[in-house]
Amino acid sequence: MNQKMVRIIALVLALLIGGSVLLAAITSVSATDPAALAQIPDTGSDGVPKAPIIIGACAVLLAVACVVIPKIAKK
Repeated sequence: MNQKMVRIIALVLALLIGGSVLLAAITSVSATDPAALAQIPDTGSDGVPKAPIIIGACAVLLAVACVVIPKIAKK
């Protein structure tokens, strides 16, 4: 497999991971009625979980790094 194909696959996987984490974060933030809260697993805290938001941001930064770093390295 050439290097370009590996980068494309890594970028697609990072986007999928970031998207799923962002969807989980949006779901946990937007759930206000008791029926929606019943679908979210109890993590032991009453506040909004910050880990999905941080992981989503890291996944987006990883995706951007996968695109930007190879362009900078070519110059």
